[in-house]
Amino acid sequence: MLFGKTFLTPYDLALLCREAYEEVPKPKVGSWLLLSTSSLNDHGYHGVAYIHKQEQVVVIAHRGTDPMILSNLLSDASLALGRLPDAQADAKAFSERVRLGLPASGYEVI
Repeated sequence: MLFGKTFLTPYDLALLCREAYEEVPKPKVGSWLLLSTSSLNDHGYHGVAYIHKQEQVVVIAHRGTDPMILSNLLSDASLALGRLPDAQADAKAFSERVRLGLPASGYEVI
């Protein structure tokens, strides 16, 4: 049980997060449906959002550092220097876009 949800397990989260690393995320992972994606951009950001309609929960997963992508390494260097990388703004914008696309109430975003 995670976040007070008996249906959500660490394994479920791992499966959903794995999709952030796929070029083409699966349209369905168990009971979760793909809600939105953010394409890999110049800053190296990529994210996915999955929705569990019955439980009214959305999980947003952000891809971590890929050492083969130069912009990811530059983002890490920015963090090491105490600055927020450009990818941070991309992640925030994606998360807000997902939130704004949901009904006004009832859904929890993780």
